[in-house]
Amino acid sequence: MVCPRIQLKLDKEKDGAYRCTVYPSSNTLFQVKYLDDVSVDLNNRTCTCRKWDLTGIPCYHVCAVAGFINRNAEDFCDSYFTKQMYLKSYEFTIPPLPSEKYWPAVDYPMEPPPIKIGPGRPKKNRRKEPHELTNKPGKLSKHGMFMTCRKCNGKGHNKSTCTENSTGTSQQKRKRGRPRKTAMAETSQGTQQSTQTTQQSGQQKRSRGRPRKSVAAQQSTQTTHVDSQAPVALP
Repeated sequence: MVCPRIQLKLDKEKDGAYRCTVYPSSNTLFQVKYLDDVSVDLNNRTCTCRKWDLTGIPCYHVCAVAGFINRNAEDFCDSYFTKQMYLKSYEFTIPPLPSEKYWPAVDYPMEPPPIKIGPGRPKKNRRKEPHELTNKPGKLSKHGMFMTCRKCNGKGHNKSTCTENSTGTSQQKRKRGRPRKTAMAETSQGTQQSTQTTQQSGQQKRSRGRPRKSVAAQQSTQTTHVDSQAPVALP
C-alpha cells in the first residue's frame, strides 16, 4: 500500500506509539499524552508536533490514535507516498531519441547572445592565473618549484626542518634566554684581553712622520757619551 522507504519510516513511528496514552475528545479529535500533551485532528490531518503536517507521514501520536480506533496507520499517509501514485507517475513512456546524425536540418542562423555591458569603467587587464604574480610584473613566480635542503640536498624541506645531519657532527644549538653570569664573565675577560693585546701592538709600532725633538736629543746625548768613553790614541 505504501512505498518501501516510507514503510520503514512508518514502522519506526509505530514503535513509539505504544508509549502513548490516547484520550478521545470527539470522533476525529484526540488528546495524546506521552512526555507532553498534544492534540490530533483527523479531519484537518494536523498534529501539534507538526511532523505529520510537514512530511505527510504519520507521527507516533497519529499511529497511537490509529491503533485506538482500530485502523491502520498507512491509511493516514499522504496519497503521494502510495503505490498507486508511484505507478501513475511512471505510466507514461519516454520516447527514444535518435543520434545527432539523424536530426532534421534546420535553416535557422545561430546568433550569439547580446553583449550586456555592466556599470562602471571596463577593465583593460586580463584575468591572471592563480600562480601569476600580480604585485611584481616581469618576475617569474616559484609556482611548481620545491625547496632544497642545504644539509642533505633533499627536496620538500629546508635546513631548519631537516632530520638528517650530513656533516656527521652535532652542532650545539644556542639556548634561548639570557646567558648565565659565568658565560658573561668569560666574554668580558676575552674582550679585556683583546683590548690589552691591541694596545701593546699599537705601542710597539713606530709612529709615522718625523721624530719629535725629545727623541732626537736623547740620541745625541747617547752618542756623545759613547765618544767620551772611547780610548784616546797616543802620538
